[in-house]
Amino acid sequence: MCNAIDDDCDGRIDEDAGEIVDADGDGIGGACDNCPQVVNVSQVDADGDGRGNACDNCVTIVNPGQQNADEDRLGDACDNCVLDSNPSQSDFDHDSQGDRCDLDDGVIPLPRRSHLRRVARRDR
Repeated sequence: MCNAIDDDCDGRIDEDAGEIVDADGDGIGGACDNCPQVVNVSQVDADGDGRGNACDNCVTIVNPGQQNADEDRLGDACDNCVLDSNPSQSDFDHDSQGDRCDLDDGVIPLPRRSHLRRVARRDR
């Protein structure tokens, strides 16, 4: 069991991970390391998805599969442009759609011409 305790009192801690290589050299054996390729001694996992914050592409949203369709640094679960790389996550009009993939990007559609004529006539 990976609990940093010598459960069977044989003098070895985390027996089942003891023989596994620590690929990132952070002192946490591969079977217990929630970021086996990235150094993260603290093993903090803010969203509880089994991925440590150091290698989680959506630190505050559960996404154990780490899907990332546009291959930017953000996972699909927290990316405001899932199919278009938008690493800054800029969203000018605050509609939760990133500027890179937002077709209207805050542009307010103009009223139809007939509506403008009616307004103009009333103002005369």
